Amino acid sequence: MVGGRSVFMVGFSGREYIGPVISQLLCAISQCVPSQCAICHAWPSSALCPLCVALFAQPRVRCPLCAQVANTAATPCARCVGRGQTLAWPAEIHACVPYQYPWRHLIQDFKFHGASGLALHFGRLMQQNPGINGLLAQTDWLIPMPLADGRLKERGFNQSQLLANILSPPKCHAGLLTRSVHTVAQSALSRSDRLANVEGVYRVPDRAAALLQGRHVTLLDDVMTSGASLSSATSALQSSGARVVCAVVFARAE
Repeated sequence: MVGGRSVFMVGFSGREYIGPVISQLLCAISQCVPSQCAICHAWPSSALCPLCVALFAQPRVRCPLCAQVANTAATPCARCVGRGQTLAWPAEIHACVPYQYPWRHLIQDFKFHGASGLALHFGRLMQQNPGINGLLAQTDWLIPMPLADGRLKERGFNQSQLLANILSPPKCHAGLLTRSVHTVAQSALSRSDRLANVEGVYRVPDRAAALLQGRHVTLLDDVMTSGASLSSATSALQSSGARVVCAVVFARAE
């Protein structure tokens, strides 16, 4: 069920690893079984019909440093120019869709209401985004943003890992970054409080550090708002030897 509507989606129980073969199988099944568009309710259709994708998921020109909508993709926006180098920050950030209608509600269904099968469709949209696709071609490891154990137990799955396993299974490596602290939800905090809330909560396990030395890695998250979590994760990866740290997100808060 998505927003109270009957929509065919393949669900995951959550904790098991969704490997490349399973991901491809689920994608194939979802394309063969009749469904209803989660946005316009067209039937029969895919869970995200071509018309709605054309209306709501067209790539937009975005700032290469913060992924906000911009006039040119080659030049950082004024806010990023003024930010300076006070924070660890990804070298590039690419976003697929804006965090607004209809994506905001679908992402909430995805994360909180059992519609984990949407990972298949969100991941395919990310694969079709030129900026994300180009960045992944240069990436050694795709690292899903980790959840603290308490949050993972509460939710039953890590939404970023589901997306990463769809987006680029061979490069997905969830073991390179962990989150040791269960903090309050970022959505309830101001930007300065968000930065303080996630400071130092990410770490690279000792056994994983060797895999990061000199590597170009890309973080993956479902939603970017202030960038505080990505900044903290970037700091941990850089401190452990990653040569370049970039990021991709499904949705960017405008």
